[in-house]
Amino acid sequence: MKSIKQPDKRPRKPRITTLGLVAFDYVVDSTNKRLHVQAGGTCGNVAAILSALGWQAVPIARLKEDLIGVQIRADLERFGTDTKWLSCRPDAESPVIVERILRDPHGIPFHVFSFLCPGCGGRLPRFQPVTITSLRPILADAAKADVVFIDRFSPAAVTLAEAAHGAGSLVYFEPSAAISSRELERVLQFTNVLKYSHERIDDAGTAPPEDVFLEIQTLGRGGLRYRRRSRATKRMKDWVHVNPRSVENLIDSTGAGDWFSAALIHIFAKYGFGAAREMSDLDLLEALSKAQALAAWSCGFVGARGAMYQVPLENIERVLVAAKSHIPTQYGPVYMADGSMATICEICASSRRDEEWLRRSDHPKQPTA
Repeated sequence: MKSIKQPDKRPRKPRITTLGLVAFDYVVDSTNKRLHVQAGGTCGNVAAILSALGWQAVPIARLKEDLIGVQIRADLERFGTDTKWLSCRPDAESPVIVERILRDPHGIPFHVFSFLCPGCGGRLPRFQPVTITSLRPILADAAKADVVFIDRFSPAAVTLAEAAHGAGSLVYFEPSAAISSRELERVLQFTNVLKYSHERIDDAGTAPPEDVFLEIQTLGRGGLRYRRRSRATKRMKDWVHVNPRSVENLIDSTGAGDWFSAALIHIFAKYGFGAAREMSDLDLLEALSKAQALAAWSCGFVGARGAMYQVPLENIERVLVAAKSHIPTQYGPVYMADGSMATICEICASSRRDEEWLRRSDHPKQPTA
């Protein structure tokens, strides 16, 4: 069994490396006719939240230095995130995700995602994984983090997980979609905490490798269930169900799972990453409950990290400590000066440039028939 390193006793920020989806969220609140835009993606959100909680968070991605890439970088840096590895080569168009917040016949909000431009119907850029070649120059440094968080399977993800595992880092794997059992096995042999949604993975198997000391399956409105490895027998215990936390003012549940993961990692840091494996059942249950509370609180805001734009950042820690469920606030500002899709869709932008060109009085006149 690979031991997890104890944190450095010298005063310093805990450090996390994230590898996976960093994207641009274009959120349309249909109920209030408002537009919200922000950096997103699971890895982008976890990095930003932990940065706000005092961590040194360093996401790894392949974002192009285009208009969207610049906005993502600026948004993450606003919360103290280290963006030095956001543009690994070969770069790729920055992913864009459109979220629409709607209401069902009972008035309950729900969200739908799209990867098509609502302006022209064209395909928006999708996630492209970091390559092993581009990861290799930064691998040793990236693997030295206290925690390595991965949310997408790729050869580079396996390489980073293996290096982090060898360095004694805590490896947290949160697959965003179902992957083959072979791919899952490749990552799990270097994983310590496995978390996934029941909507994406029914079951990750009956016998995860020995270094996986905690497995969490989120159940949406049904709460979550978890199982941990017995300190005595080294076997996984039976599943334990944890009821959901109440949401006082549900507005948007997007990103709640990212808040949960960030909160749990933050709590593990307080115990010590090596001691996280040895937490008592009661302490682990309390940690999971507090993480649920922060996730429930985040549902009272528009967008995956809407709370971070509307609430003083120090309140995040207070909510986590007090396990409160909601702090009422008003909508925050919209962070895009121009709310049209022309700012994020090349097809729409090209169409707008053509229209502007045609309106100009100095452009060459077309011959008439």
